[in-house]
Amino acid sequence: MKSFNLTEWALNHRATVLFLIIAIMLGGVLGFKQLGQLEDPKFSVPSMTVMVMWPGATAQQMQDEVLNRMEKKFEQLDHFDKVVTFARQGYAGMTLTVKGGTSHADQREAWYQARKKFSDIKLELPEGVIGPIFNDEYGDVTGLLYAVKADGIDQWELSDIAEDIKRRLLKVPMVKKIDIYGKQAKKVYVEFSNERLAALGITPLQIAESLRSQNMVLASGQVDTHSDRVMVRVSGQFASLEDIRNVPIAAGGRAAQARRLHDHHARL
Repeated sequence: MKSFNLTEWALNHRATVLFLIIAIMLGGVLGFKQLGQLEDPKFSVPSMTVMVMWPGATAQQMQDEVLNRMEKKFEQLDHFDKVVTFARQGYAGMTLTVKGGTSHADQREAWYQARKKFSDIKLELPEGVIGPIFNDEYGDVTGLLYAVKADGIDQWELSDIAEDIKRRLLKVPMVKKIDIYGKQAKKVYVEFSNERLAALGITPLQIAESLRSQNMVLASGQVDTHSDRVMVRVSGQFASLEDIRNVPIAAGGRAAQARRLHDHHARL
């Protein structure tokens, strides 16, 4: 019996061989374009976390008055396999997991429906509850990490520079998301002398209330004319540290200024 000779078969079927060569080349070119090029490949985490905070509440209160209501909403959702909850003093959380084999599109729809259902119960939760706070992006990976540092400038100035860099980088093609780590919020510290407060009969709560009411945004109405509508705004909101120093504080029927309560003025 004559054995199969591949070379002889290729010479006798040149058209078929040529077709196979062209098909393999086209398949290789198309397949090459689909190859992953990320150092850290993107993958979908089938879980989402939901956090709620209620300062001062016990773990049992978190379970009875917050988590139980959220779990009832969870029963109305599709595509989910299970939910794991935990309650601690002052905060609680849930981890939602979709069923195995759920497509990426159905998973995104499940996250959207979960946000809608849990957002609907905000008005039903006790006063003081913060949240729900959702996170379905903890599977994201960081491709590049840059550090921004400088000498001789404050942290808030450095934060503004980082925000400007972020806005510029988001315009770069293929850049989808940028997170800033270590950013410090702007704060104003008001220092006062306890001896001066005692002498004037002022409590720290009065100072805080005076600052809050002075910087409050209130609707002040409008003035309608024949051709225009002019919105009325009450001036007095803080625009500088000097405005904070000059806030009047009632003390025994008299008004004192914040700058007189301590030699060290408000500082940023």
